[in-house]
Amino acid sequence: MSSLPLSVPTLLFKVSPEDFLVDEIPAFEASGLGDHLYLHVRKTNRGTEDVLRAVARALGVDARDASAAGLKDVRSVSTQWLSVPRPANARGLEMDEAARALKVEGVEIIGVKRHNHKLRTGLLVGNRFTVRLRGAKAGDEATIDAELARLAKGIPNAYGVQRFRQDGSNVDRARRWLCEGGPAPRDKRQRRFEFSVLQSEGFNRFLAARVDAGTWRTPMLGDWLEKTDTGGVFRCDDEALDLPRAEAGEVVVTGPMFGSKGRRAEHGVGELERKICDEVFGPSFDFGRVSSLGEGTRRSLMLKPEGLEWEWETRPAHAESSAESSAEAREGVLIVRFMLPKGAYATTVLGAVFDLVEPKVNPSRSPLFATADVASDSPDHGNVEADELSETSP
Repeated sequence: MSSLPLSVPTLLFKVSPEDFLVDEIPAFEASGLGDHLYLHVRKTNRGTEDVLRAVARALGVDARDASAAGLKDVRSVSTQWLSVPRPANARGLEMDEAARALKVEGVEIIGVKRHNHKLRTGLLVGNRFTVRLRGAKAGDEATIDAELARLAKGIPNAYGVQRFRQDGSNVDRARRWLCEGGPAPRDKRQRRFEFSVLQSEGFNRFLAARVDAGTWRTPMLGDWLEKTDTGGVFRCDDEALDLPRAEAGEVVVTGPMFGSKGRRAEHGVGELERKICDEVFGPSFDFGRVSSLGEGTRRSLMLKPEGLEWEWETRPAHAESSAESSAEAREGVLIVRFMLPKGAYATTVLGAVFDLVEPKVNPSRSPLFATADVASDSPDHGNVEADELSETSP
């Protein structure tokens, strides 16, 4: 949304998979009964779709029927739930035992339960993160502590490069078939993803306009506001009445994820939304024809990480006085923990206050990266982080 100040510390991000720990928070607990097998897995250095294919193949299930609530970053250690249907000729207990005994490289089976329906995209509350940031220099500690304290107050809830790719090519590709009549992707999940790319582009443009105007936290006449305690949404009909509630953190301003049934703002805010929708989708775009890909919703303009806490693994302030003045001794290691709702990215959150540098990884050195759903050179999704495909219901 805005460039970082020059004084922001530069920190190394995801030097190893163990530096980025993700734990999925499911929306419900499997019942223990039914014809769908839920597997709780811990994956290391593998993409979610890559793991789904491997698990389905090992259990003799069509990979197209395997599912997950959301994708997790490749370069991470992530726990999440997967689901596969029981084949018609399979005996329940035998398949349960086969799942528990699965041997898949980079995957640990934590638990197995049954449920009466498949695990669908978006059926999760969010993700808990434990992130290790390296390379803090002596003297940076006070600045880093201050930046994290600022982060706790909330930041603009923008979508990042995970959605668009660094060069923005995901937006161009989505427009070619959605707005210009080009051929659509054959895979439905890819079609949903590309529609969500344009939804996200529209949201980011609306958010950027509100940030530039200094009103991204301020209710305006015609806005849709979200109650922070219940998630309920209502229209702002009285700015004087709703502003104190926003300042107290009771409500937040939302922006549009355009779709056939999404609520639209009114008055001046509504005019801004219509202008942005026309810019992104075109003035005659028929949302009804793509309602199966996403019906539209509202998304908070502010993102506030829950349970934010941090600690220093190495204290850089003492390094220079040490007789062992190696580079490793001079560099602090910061551990940050927080929870984000689905549709929010740890990279975006931490990148709002730090200059994050992620070491380049050569995919040719690891076959796991070559087939991962979120590898940085993937032609389909770009660098998808936690919960990438769930944004149609953010």
